[in-house]
Amino acid sequence: MEHWDRLWPGGYTFAYADGLFRPSTDTFLLGAFPRLRRGMTVCDLGAGTGLLGLLLLAREPELTVTGVELQPAACGLFRRTAAENGLEDRLRCLEGDLRDPGLLPPGRFRLAVSNPPYFPPGAGAVAPDAARRTARAETDCTLSQLCAAASRALTWGGSFCLVHRPDRLADVMEELRRVRLEPKRLRFVHHTAAASPSLFLLEARLGGRPGLTAEPPLLLRGPDGGETEDVSRAYFRDKEECSMAGILYLVATPIGNLGDLSPRAVETLRTADFIAAEDTRVSLRLLNHFDIRKPLVSYHEHNRAAAGPAIAERLLAGESCALVTDAGTPAISDPGEDLVRLCGQQDITVQAIPGCCAAVCALAVSGLPTGRFCFEGFLSANKKERRARLEELRGEERTMVFHEAPHKLRPTLADMLEVLGDRPVALCRELT
Repeated sequence: MEHWDRLWPGGYTFAYADGLFRPSTDTFLLGAFPRLRRGMTVCDLGAGTGLLGLLLLAREPELTVTGVELQPAACGLFRRTAAENGLEDRLRCLEGDLRDPGLLPPGRFRLAVSNPPYFPPGAGAVAPDAARRTARAETDCTLSQLCAAASRALTWGGSFCLVHRPDRLADVMEELRRVRLEPKRLRFVHHTAAASPSLFLLEARLGGRPGLTAEPPLLLRGPDGGETEDVSRAYFRDKEECSMAGILYLVATPIGNLGDLSPRAVETLRTADFIAAEDTRVSLRLLNHFDIRKPLVSYHEHNRAAAGPAIAERLLAGESCALVTDAGTPAISDPGEDLVRLCGQQDITVQAIPGCCAAVCALAVSGLPTGRFCFEGFLSANKKERRARLEELRGEERTMVFHEAPHKLRPTLADMLEVLGDRPVALCRELT
């Protein structure tokens, strides 16, 4: 059976299946172990459904992670996880046998990671199906072959991080050194301070000088029986308690010039749990320009009746949402007003992140009186309804601001001239 979960509310989603290796504590601990740097290229050997690579990207979004996986079913879930989070260019799956020297380009990666099978062939309980046997025991790839693959993939000075059982520590170090991977950093994992270690985390460096640093033990439970800070960090508990939770942010976007997106808007888009967009394809181009990677949901005129309550439900659950339109300020002549009203009815905080508003920009450059004005948005495309609305405005003395599509401009102006009379008019486009 297939399952989907999130690293934290509103965070990256990931897939797993009962018939494959399920998410486990060792994967999360390994995800928190490597020292990451921006722009680092990473190889995940025996990547499964891609969870380890996703954990690394949650810590450092500027990584590029290539996962190598032998099982087609796991590769399928890996690729769907990448697509679901908009990470196809950052989280890539390479289906194949990591023992094949030609599978990966040699010397390309700065970091290799692996949560390998713990048991040598013939040892430990035998899993009932082939997929679990591959994940549990060295039936398809031995420890020696894994270390050799890491050595081939790494640049000189690159690091290989893995998690394993303490009874295999001597075997692991022997195989690492056999392929010039020198153990440099070791940390044992204990359930409690009084318990024997159940796992170890190890970093080895290709071509490194001898010298191993033993770090303080990583405890899963503290004296009070609760999670330790190390475990909370590995599971992103801090993000679950994010101070932005439960707020709808109305983020104004550029109306033509990308330089108009404010630093505050960029920060809000980066830190919100998810983004609701009028057209996800349009918004994705904006997000890619600023290198922002967040889950996107659609919210527009044709789905607002269903999408609005779904977004409100996530907000009530503690997530934060940034609402954006294709261009300009959300909720101004825009279906976002319905979502804002719904949030008000349910006591959900709504906060504006100011920026471009086409109507105000047009008014400012129009040369028409700005002391008193009214905004009428889009007139109806139906000629009869459009003229009826203009009749209601015949006596309006304030400057009126309208939106109109270029292909409807001539008939709209003709109706305005006939109904409102010959008045000064400013036509504004390409405002920024």
